[in-house]
Amino acid sequence: MAREIERHGISTICVLNLQKVADRILPPRTLLVNRPMGALLGDPNDSIGQRALVQSALSMLGDATVLPGEIRIYQPSGNP
Repeated sequence: MAREIERHGISTICVLNLQKVADRILPPRTLLVNRPMGALLGDPNDSIGQRALVQSALSMLGDATVLPGEIRIYQPSGNP
């Protein structure tokens, strides 16, 4: 679906937690997170963590160095 949306001029980013899924479906941009299914954007009531993850995803849209099909790994601040 992301590729179809992009075809109409709207940039997209997929937040996924499985590298093999990203490799298979080849979305235009992917932010890979180390989160369980059902909680990809963070724990309930963790608005600070959720906001940080969403901001990281959105920053990929404005980054001219992001190549088509690129996968980046989300690293929450404070983690090595």
